[in-house]
Amino acid sequence: MNRFSSIVACLCLAAALAVSAAASGQESATSDVSQLFTSRGLEATFVVESLDGQERYVFNSDRAATRYCPASTFKVPNTLIALDFGAVTGDGIEFQWDGTQRGVNAWNQDQSLASALRVSCVWCYQEIARQVGRETYERRLAELGYGNAVVGDLVDQFWLDGSLRISALEQVQFLRSLREPQAPFSDAPMELLDRIMTIHAAGGYILRAKSGWTGSDQHIGWYVGSVHSNNATWLFAMNFDMFEAADASLRQSLTVDALKLLGVLPDSWQIAE
Repeated sequence: MNRFSSIVACLCLAAALAVSAAASGQESATSDVSQLFTSRGLEATFVVESLDGQERYVFNSDRAATRYCPASTFKVPNTLIALDFGAVTGDGIEFQWDGTQRGVNAWNQDQSLASALRVSCVWCYQEIARQVGRETYERRLAELGYGNAVVGDLVDQFWLDGSLRISALEQVQFLRSLREPQAPFSDAPMELLDRIMTIHAAGGYILRAKSGWTGSDQHIGWYVGSVHSNNATWLFAMNFDMFEAADASLRQSLTVDALKLLGVLPDSWQIAE
């Protein structure tokens, strides 16, 4: 073997070793994500994809393709539909509290669009739904390809009562559609949604997300959203069988831990208390 051939052989070997090491590291990370859920005995799924579609990780592919009631994660498209329809403007107080005591203390006050999204104010978004109406929802959900796109018998309940259903894979697909060149909504609603969905921004990373819980009768907990940095945008959706409100914090903590294990977020990244 001449000197040139030896150099080529060494370069090929080095490249092969690098690929092998990268694959080994990825396998280790995905195994750790699986362990994150299975060690807690959770029936769960987790999907994360790069915005360009070149990288994807799916834990529990069968469940990832299974449709469930979206609960408050529907506030993501619902906010955009409401802004587009003109049911809200995003400025100041949008919802006047009627004095009725509801089950969540944070709901028992006037709400802006930002606060209504943050505390998952059901009565606020029910007001939106009654303004938007069935016909508009049926048309927009079909255009968006959002899950089964079914508006049930009650226009202010369909995302809560199981009529509307969507899978984790479809949640990510919907989030991607919002970032495509031919996005279904204009820049202004998207910029407002990005702002009010921001959970934490630090170290060049921005986490935007929305949680959801169908309640103990349907027992599905959701966490869906995106991570943005200077280098990439990642989209994610996680759900698990959640029977008690006491498990609510797991939706965010498990998602953030999984994103760290996969290298989407740095290990040192922490959400401010």
